[in-house]
Amino acid sequence: MGNRVIIISNTNELVRVKPERVVYVESDGNYSTMVLHDKTEHMFTMNLAHCQELLERQLGKEADRFIRIGKQLIINRAYIYRINVNKQLLVMSDMVLNQAFTLSASKEALKQLKAYLESTTGKEERRIERVQHLQPNTSLQGGNTNCTFSAENRGKLSASGRKYAFRTAQRKFRTFFDEK
Repeated sequence: MGNRVIIISNTNELVRVKPERVVYVESDGNYSTMVLHDKTEHMFTMNLAHCQELLERQLGKEADRFIRIGKQLIINRAYIYRINVNKQLLVMSDMVLNQAFTLSASKEALKQLKAYLESTTGKEERRIERVQHLQPNTSLQGGNTNCTFSAENRGKLSASGRKYAFRTAQRKFRTFFDEK
């Protein structure tokens, strides 16, 4: 992304942080805590609205990496790992250091976040997901649209079941390549 850094300063402290290191910012009234990917925390005397303005002012377009959720959270979209609306859980992880952060948010805020992320997912990403979804049970190849079922499924399916599964896989395969 660039060489930009977030600079947060108060009376006693100045912190310079690369935006990609910030997992989330959590607010409790007039105090905000910035949590980094290595679980380092920095607390500042500023409310979340001021923190959001600071991010937007210092990062410009790069501030798009951050999403405000409700009244208490600003999250880095790159760290979103899992959203469970019913349990009101948001799991943030970098998947490199195997650090996970479990946050709670309102159901409504998580529904909106989920809908937003689903709407911004590109067509290419959806195609990749479809192929990955097919891979555990089928391997599809071009040409005659060959389909090979895993040994696990082969023993469980009757001849008519295999024929149905094969036709279903063919349809999915065609749908995937027709959307290109």
